[in-house]
Amino acid sequence: MKRRRSMMGVIGFFVTAAMLQAQAVPGRWQKLDSQEQGVQIIVEMKDGESIRGAYKGSTPEALNVLEIGGKERMLRKADVRKVVSAEKRSGPLWNGALIGFVCGFVPVVAIAAGADRQLSGPAVGAGILVGGIGAGIGLGIDAANRGHETLYKAR
Repeated sequence: MKRRRSMMGVIGFFVTAAMLQAQAVPGRWQKLDSQEQGVQIIVEMKDGESIRGAYKGSTPEALNVLEIGGKERMLRKADVRKVVSAEKRSGPLWNGALIGFVCGFVPVVAIAAGADRQLSGPAVGAGILVGGIGAGIGLGIDAANRGHETLYKAR
C-alpha cells in the first residue's frame, strides 16, 4: 500500500510539473520579456482592442509593439489583459506520449525492482501499465497545448 501511494505521488509530481511548465504566471511579465525582439505577438487590451505586431521591448510601465502597418505603439501595461504568441505551437504529439510513458514506466520499475532486489516480469508489467497511463496523459497535455502560447495574462 505504501509503495502504491509513493508511486502515485511520483506520477502526480511529473504530471503537475508538465502542466505548469507551459503556463504564464498571471500578472508577471517575465515570459514576455524573455522573448526576442521581433517575435510576432497579439496583445489583447482590457477595452477589447486586439493589436497584432512585432514585440519591440518593454519598460516597467509600457510595452512597445510595432504594428503590422509599420506604426510603433507604446501600450500601458496596466491596460493589457493578455499577450499571446501570434504563431500557433505545433510539433509532434508523440513526444508528449513518450515523455508521459517514461515518467510512468521508470519510477514504477525502479520502485518494484528496488523492493524485490531484481527486475522481474511483474515489475515490468506494472511499469508498462503505468507508462501507458502516463503516455495517455502526456498525449492529452500535448494536444491541449496546440494553440497560441500565453506570454502574459493579467490577474
